[in-house]
Amino acid sequence: MKNKTTLGGALALAALLAGTTGALAFSNIERPAPAADTAATEEAPAAAAGAATSIYDGVYTAAQAEAGQAAWMTSCASCHGPTARGSSGGPRVIGPVINNKYADKPLLDYFNYTRDNMPMGAPHSLSDDTYVEIVAFILQSHGAEPGETELTSDEALLGSLMMGRNPN
Repeated sequence: MKNKTTLGGALALAALLAGTTGALAFSNIERPAPAADTAATEEAPAAAAGAATSIYDGVYTAAQAEAGQAAWMTSCASCHGPTARGSSGGPRVIGPVINNKYADKPLLDYFNYTRDNMPMGAPHSLSDDTYVEIVAFILQSHGAEPGETELTSDEALLGSLMMGRNPN
């Protein structure tokens, strides 16, 4: 700290002796933009493009949820019940599960868990599109509204969508 003070004082003295003020003497020094400005600039294109950041931003279509419900009834309802609220055969997969276990995780984690573990005894037995549709049905059952954009199994997309707590 002492070295900085001494150096700053010496530079100010040199500027004074040269007949200029300290402000003018150092006005040509380039300073990096504050980190907050950089972050705002990087976020602006995503915000301008309307990029969704949460499952509550209309990240799947109503048609996907409808198809997911049909697949759910065939592959999931026998354990988790017809409404994803659980049954004597298996736990609920909406509500507290998402609000507590997955709230701070990307949708990719939920999708991968579902695909890697379900249906019980037959993981990876459905197509990725069917798993996406089932996840859309689960999101709808949890209270996330559909939108105009189809959800896909693209890992970058799923990784960019945060689960979050149900705001309602």
